[in-house]
Amino acid sequence: MNETRRLEILGPEAQSHMAGARADCNAIGGAIVFERPDELSTSELIGRIKRRMGSSLDLVPRSTKIAVPLPGSRPAHVLVDGPPIDLDAHVQATALDEVVSRERMAEILMFFMDQPLDLERPLWRAMVVPRVEGGQGAVAFRFHHFIQDGVLGIAAGAVLIIDDRPDRALRKPPPYKPAPPPSEADLEAAHKQIVADRRSAVRELLSHAARDPGQALRRVRHIAGTYREQLGGHRSQLLSRQSNRHALEVVQLPFTDVKACQDVLDHHVSVNDVAVTLLVGGLIRMLEPEQRRDQTIRIDVPVTLALQDHGADDFDQRAAAMVLTVPLDEDDPRKLLRVVNEQSRVRKTTGARDIADLMHALMLLPAPLFNRASGAMWSSGNLLFSNIPGPQTDLFIVGNRITSMIGLGNLRGLSSLRVVTLSFEDQVSMGIVYDRSVTAIDKLTGGITETLETLRSV
Repeated sequence: MNETRRLEILGPEAQSHMAGARADCNAIGGAIVFERPDELSTSELIGRIKRRMGSSLDLVPRSTKIAVPLPGSRPAHVLVDGPPIDLDAHVQATALDEVVSRERMAEILMFFMDQPLDLERPLWRAMVVPRVEGGQGAVAFRFHHFIQDGVLGIAAGAVLIIDDRPDRALRKPPPYKPAPPPSEADLEAAHKQIVADRRSAVRELLSHAARDPGQALRRVRHIAGTYREQLGGHRSQLLSRQSNRHALEVVQLPFTDVKACQDVLDHHVSVNDVAVTLLVGGLIRMLEPEQRRDQTIRIDVPVTLALQDHGADDFDQRAAAMVLTVPLDEDDPRKLLRVVNEQSRVRKTTGARDIADLMHALMLLPAPLFNRASGAMWSSGNLLFSNIPGPQTDLFIVGNRITSMIGLGNLRGLSSLRVVTLSFEDQVSMGIVYDRSVTAIDKLTGGITETLETLRSV
């Protein structure tokens, strides 16, 4: 993150989330389900949640920022201080007088995630579902991808509402003193800084050209290959979005069972690799053999590159994605896990760095071309997948113990699936947002469970 006076300039990956027709819906979020005492009234619960959030806004500085477009033909937004937060506008409540089922709660959460954010306000929202069956309640939140990536978006929501003990007293935050709105000179300086940064990134990309043209050429070819792989190839019509009939399904798996699958191969693999394999295994079992013959699925996975030689302020400049290409005609989950693991070990470093460099270069394009290129990049995969590691200890919301956490996302581009995996205590939950017209959800969820059982038995 670069500072030009009081303006926050975010990296090209963040800027890409402001491109396209549904830029106001690009959010990451979570739902937190908690035990709710019978004697706690709905109005008191909502009041406590708002007071808890109000006491923590200063701990999440971007919760008070608004996005401002910069002048000029190139695509760029910066974050500036907004007016004092109106919690009544940012924290909604629904189903005040009914006890909702888990199925009804999923519908509410999907509606909440699909609503556009007001880009002239700070880019986050929360919603309270006061009464859920089983003596529980729920709070959902979402942060626009422009201001926080997946991991930080979930963490920001946690800071606003979650406590590590039931009797945690409310903080008294310092008075909020927003900086004055930026002047035209401030905005122009920020615009010049962004252009200079992008040009510097492109020069770095080609830095070896003078000394070693062959190495520079190989580097450019490698990046071009990554780009072709991300955008090219046959896109399965079975998995491309065909309607606006979105729905949410939650699959909860024992954390110990998922962890056990890390030792299936002859070397240790990540929980992310296991989660991706379970999901692909579910898709394979959902589709008929003739539907998946010679088919592959491309999976976009967000990545934050290692911060070696980079300060914490550069975090937003190091966000990218990797693209995994996994066969759909492989029935052996162990072989699938090997494919996922071998690809991710390379692509979460070199491949993701290639895409990050490419996005820096794309920022030099005029806004219409950048928006088109960003849309193509985020539409390249059939599936958007995020894995968020969560805490393994008891946590609380306004004194009430949390029983589960659910990851939430949006469909983007032509993808008919968006999956956010979130671990908490002894559970791994998969929040699956899907298109009803192309996804046989019962077969998919059953296939995920079957794949887990098969991997565990190897």
